[in-house]
Amino acid sequence: MLVLVARSCAGTSTRQPFALTYDPLTLGTGGGELCDGYRTYLTDMVAVAQRIETASSDRQRRSIAKDYFERAAHTTAVLLKLAPAELASELRSLHEGSVVVLAAVKKVDFDVTRLDASVLEKLADLDTGAALDGSGLDRYTRRTCHIDAAAFGQSIRVS
Repeated sequence: MLVLVARSCAGTSTRQPFALTYDPLTLGTGGGELCDGYRTYLTDMVAVAQRIETASSDRQRRSIAKDYFERAAHTTAVLLKLAPAELASELRSLHEGSVVVLAAVKKVDFDVTRLDASVLEKLADLDTGAALDGSGLDRYTRRTCHIDAAAFGQSIRVS
């Protein structure tokens, strides 16, 4: 999430534009409110990266990033409330990671290119990667939502 948005914010308005695409079949259908929220969480990062790329100014890019990181923290809080007990710990880590990133980008006025490595260290301490990769959340979303988050991430293409 952070890397994709940071890539979009980097540079000046004279850089080469890029387009982002992904395989929608990796997101499945159905599964209820939790599944729909998780799909939104995944696709928001692609949509915001594209919006940042086409923004006409650094100020507009920071505004879009602000909206995204605030929405990500809100979305993960909602997912945590909707989560069955088996996912509570992982979604708590995911939400705490979103809050850490939100606090960090606030400190740099939502210019993600100014973030330092300490943010990644904090995320590693929360083990947010485990919440997204081969975990109970991954198994649940594959089984219940028909979402393949790993394939989704691998299907994102920059052109």
